[in-house]
Amino acid sequence: MAMSLTVQLHQDENHLRYAIYRGEEYVASISGDRHAMDTVLFIVGWDGETDDHEVRNILLSRLFDDCKAAGTEVLVHLTDARKPIFEALVNAGFAVKYEKFLYRHNFEVVRPPQRELSLRLASTLPLTEYQQLFWDCNQGDPLATLRHAESPSAFLQRFIAEIAELHVPEQMYVAYWADVPFGIINFRVTISHNITAGFMNYIGIHPDYRGQGFGGDLHRLGLVYLKEMHCDCYLGSTHADNLAMRAVFERNGVIYRNKQVFLVAP
Repeated sequence: MAMSLTVQLHQDENHLRYAIYRGEEYVASISGDRHAMDTVLFIVGWDGETDDHEVRNILLSRLFDDCKAAGTEVLVHLTDARKPIFEALVNAGFAVKYEKFLYRHNFEVVRPPQRELSLRLASTLPLTEYQQLFWDCNQGDPLATLRHAESPSAFLQRFIAEIAELHVPEQMYVAYWADVPFGIINFRVTISHNITAGFMNYIGIHPDYRGQGFGGDLHRLGLVYLKEMHCDCYLGSTHADNLAMRAVFERNGVIYRNKQVFLVAP
């Protein structure tokens, strides 16, 4: 009588691995990294007998059920090596929620913005003024999910509660032109495999300043700041349908790398 297949979840603070066993014998696994307060699981890769349809289906079924129960999204960098994983996830019932394009700048040439802009820590602006600016900068952004009659202070509190890692006070800056605040930018720096990478996880422009090149100038100033922070590269991303931001990347010399896909278990 053949031994049945069982799945065990092995995890620590940052990583997890769904491993399948035949009795006590390891057969295969799918592994991932945790991102953004456990709301996103970045799938790293397959290992073992993943060409076996029964093994693959059992692994993906367990992953699907766990993601559905927890409301966790799955993220796949759509490189050639990971396309089979993406296809398997879709075949297992995961649905594409949205796509993002990934970009990189290695700082060989960084041009300053055309306007004379400056950045000041967000903490230098009175709290009520910052709350209002943050609210205004998110007007018209479908991903910000502004709620009807929600006050600026309530929206900022909810944003911080839901995506705390994108709003670290020491990394939030207010952008000024002619001593008037017009936008907000967030910086983050990480070190991995001896490479220091800089990010701008959030760029917001007040509606009165949109369509005039301020977004591109603020992004360019951000590149200057990250180079001055001794970053080796800048890593950026934007939603596939955000044509304006993709144009900013291209104008500022940021090179397209690949695409990442976010999936959900409906």
